[in-house]
Amino acid sequence: MKHQAPSAGNATSTLLPIVAAAFALCIFIADTVSPLEITVAVLYVAVVLLSARFCRARGVLLVALGCAALTLLSAAITPPPGPLSTGIVNIFISILAIGGTAFLALQSQSAQAALRERADLLDLSHDAIFSCDMNHAISYWSRGAEELYGWKAEEAVGKVSHELLATVFPVPVGQINAELERMDRWEGELVHGKRDGTRIVVTSRWLLQRDKRGRPAAILSTSNDITERKRAEERLRRSEAYLADEQRLSHTGSFGWSVSSNEIYWSEETFRILEHDRASPPTVELVLQRTHPDDRALVQETLDRAQREGTAFDIEHRALMPDGAVKHLRVIGRAVATESGALEFAGAVMDITARKRSEEALRRSEAYLAAAQRLSRTGSWAWNATTRELTHWSQEQYRIHGLDPKNGVPSWEDARQHIHPEDRAGFVDSIERAVREATDCELDYRSVLPDGTVRYIHTAAHPVFDGAGNLVEFVGTDMDTTDRKRAEILIGQVFEKSPDGVAIIGRDYRYRRVNPIYERNWKIPAERFIGMLQADLTGKETFERTIKPHLDRCFAGEEVGYREWFSNKFGRRFMAVSYSPLWLGSDRVEAALVISRDLTEHMVATESLHEAQAALAHVNRVMLLGEMVASIAHEVNQPIAAVVANAGAGLLWLGAPSPNLEEAREALESIVNNGKRAGDVIGRIRSLVKKTPPSRDALDINETIFEVVRLARSDLQKNRVVLQTHLSSGLPPVRADRVQVQQVIFNLLANAVEAMGNVDDRTREIVVRSGRSDADDVLIDVRDSGPGFDPANLTRLFQSFYTTKPNGMGMGLAISRSIVEAHGGRLWATPNEPHGAVFCFTLPIAADETTGVAAAPSPRPAPPGFDS
Repeated sequence: MKHQAPSAGNATSTLLPIVAAAFALCIFIADTVSPLEITVAVLYVAVVLLSARFCRARGVLLVALGCAALTLLSAAITPPPGPLSTGIVNIFISILAIGGTAFLALQSQSAQAALRERADLLDLSHDAIFSCDMNHAISYWSRGAEELYGWKAEEAVGKVSHELLATVFPVPVGQINAELERMDRWEGELVHGKRDGTRIVVTSRWLLQRDKRGRPAAILSTSNDITERKRAEERLRRSEAYLADEQRLSHTGSFGWSVSSNEIYWSEETFRILEHDRASPPTVELVLQRTHPDDRALVQETLDRAQREGTAFDIEHRALMPDGAVKHLRVIGRAVATESGALEFAGAVMDITARKRSEEALRRSEAYLAAAQRLSRTGSWAWNATTRELTHWSQEQYRIHGLDPKNGVPSWEDARQHIHPEDRAGFVDSIERAVREATDCELDYRSVLPDGTVRYIHTAAHPVFDGAGNLVEFVGTDMDTTDRKRAEILIGQVFEKSPDGVAIIGRDYRYRRVNPIYERNWKIPAERFIGMLQADLTGKETFERTIKPHLDRCFAGEEVGYREWFSNKFGRRFMAVSYSPLWLGSDRVEAALVISRDLTEHMVATESLHEAQAALAHVNRVMLLGEMVASIAHEVNQPIAAVVANAGAGLLWLGAPSPNLEEAREALESIVNNGKRAGDVIGRIRSLVKKTPPSRDALDINETIFEVVRLARSDLQKNRVVLQTHLSSGLPPVRADRVQVQQVIFNLLANAVEAMGNVDDRTREIVVRSGRSDADDVLIDVRDSGPGFDPANLTRLFQSFYTTKPNGMGMGLAISRSIVEAHGGRLWATPNEPHGAVFCFTLPIAADETTGVAAAPSPRPAPPGFDS
């Protein structure tokens, strides 16, 4: 059988007939010379078998007949030595053996012919076919196997198949054999090795052949090389994976839409983009359902037009997700006609939400940048260093230079023409130097607008390089510094033309800059001040005692101001000085701005005014004493009368026959007490009349009120005025001049008494109160039951020379207010309900000079209230 055993070749085919003929001749000779009892003719069987190797069925039959003829011929020639029957039997046996052998040979040839025919049929197949026994030893190897694996049949037969082919099984081979015996067949994919060492993938089908008893006899294996298909499938799988990755990374899905069947195909990414369940097939209705309500009409119209006209479409719309989120989609569809002419669409669905958000963020960023440039008056530009042309101007850049954006970016020459002629050369030189050196550049220049307006511009430029380090362009900004420049000019004019002395002093106490006032006041050229120590100018003692402590507070970040008399070789001057800290872009004060104002003439005028006011106040007090002369006389007469009475009583006690010294001593003590009382009254009157400089002492306000009330008591009684006092106990002392405060109270009491002079329908009543104000000062108010005042005249009550009295000067309230305000307090008036007026004034609480804390209240109780 072909490919089953090695062929003898042409030489063998020629030699066999000769051998067979020679062998037949030898048998014939031996049979002829041998007795008939010996069945030599049986050896013709070998000749018949040899003939079967090179003859067809007819030839074998002829050879068998020839051998039978030779047998008969040999029997005829050779006389039987024994009984005839024995020879005939031997001849019959020989002929029967020859015939039987011929028959068997013919059967064998027929079977071999059938096998050859089947093998030839198998060789026609391109599949690799081989058979093996149950131990996988190869017994047949087809031409397809030779072509696929590279081994010839003679090389493969007898080898164990999976050893020859280095087979890689998907499961252990024993498991496959078990399935084969159970199912009579097995099919799967195997990896085989070829003779050249390459590996291939095959689809292998095994069929089990059984013998007549049903026992496994052989295995027929058919293998197809699917390596290229597997590679194609792998390429397809990778391609699909790459496509899926690309779609996922690019947020782009694909779709197909058959208009006739209304079937829609979505890729995995399309399902993900639209957040739709893959188990539910997509439909046009679903697409519209996912579309944002505001865009649904647009999508519906696009789909209808595409179906109707068969045209491509490209739209952007919003999609509404199940959770309410909104996505921006771009859908592109291309019309495709099938072989049957049916209309289909294939396209892509792109999730452009991130791009839309980026575009929106970019728009916002550009809007913020434009707003920032507009607010900061800063434009941006780009200039090509090679072509020497401007390539970009921002909107603010156009506004700064007064140009219309509609005309586009100006040329470099046009832009240069807008530079002020005096600044043009310097500008060009700076730019050229920056180009040569490829460095940053900053400069200031003036720009002349088309309407002739001049603006001050600060330009900053930065070089940009390519990957090779070559200068490509400059990008920069133009800042409109016109307002700042004008402010600097104005500030410079203020500095130079200020009537006050203005200087800048560094932390080293040296002058950095002074204005012309210093030059005029000190008769020193301004340039000599620069670097001079202030102590060298004002004197070390004055500097250390007064100036340096204030400067140090300023260098610590505090605004400092003070007023002081200064003496120098030019005289004595009163100066108001302020120190303001100056920072130079850090938290550390670098210098102090010093402003010195000469207030000498003002102080002289103020002192004159104070002297006049003091004289006027003295006149006012004298007039008050004149008005209260009856009360004063009463206060003086009472202790004098008591002195006279006690003196007379003392004389009587001493002149008695038996002098009563104890009674005389008591009378003398009473004289002493009343004398002191009269002296106190006269002392208080003298203090009111005497011209003395005001002094600020810790004053018990209740005691001060009580002293005034005692002096005014007789006058109050004479005018039938009831006085009540409601003085709060435990009030802290105030820092004030006793005489001036008493003058204020006297003025308010006298005004109240006079205001009630014509009141007859109600009680004439004055109430004096003391307490604490909302601002934590001491508050005193005087209330009367008079006619009150016209609210329209409220603002005039405290004006000088305004009075409602026939013989008044109109100075009492004005002087009282100036006294109160000089003490840091406040005096005002309000209507009293239901009648009269209320005059209130406050005085600050006295602070402990050592601690700066308000002094503790006096433990002495306030004078009791009384009626008079």
